[in-house]
Amino acid sequence: MRILRGESLHSVCVDFNGRGIPRVGGGAWQPPPLRRILTSGRVAGWSTYRGEIVGKSPTNGILTRRQTERLTALFADPARRTNGGRMAGHSSTGASPAADAVSASTRDGHRGDRDTLG
Repeated sequence: MRILRGESLHSVCVDFNGRGIPRVGGGAWQPPPLRRILTSGRVAGWSTYRGEIVGKSPTNGILTRRQTERLTALFADPARRTNGGRMAGHSSTGASPAADAVSASTRDGHRGDRDTLG
């Protein structure tokens, strides 16, 4: 998992922009929107209302709930370096940008091992 291994949001955004991966809303990838995407319950397959998880989404998430919780805790850590530090490159999975940022090849457990609400 790129970000959970210590890679910065900035370096992931630079990579996405360099590879021409488009954002849904257009424009260049930036760390704040990527952080919001990665910590959204929606990417873990949960329905949300005003930022609160209200149930399971009818679609599968691209991250597990555990990964989303770990990313949320990581971004909330006051010791986290946010000054644009960069790490070495990586090999792309070719997956969606959010999944690529957390690299599906190193998920917690196997694909069917998703956490449940509650």
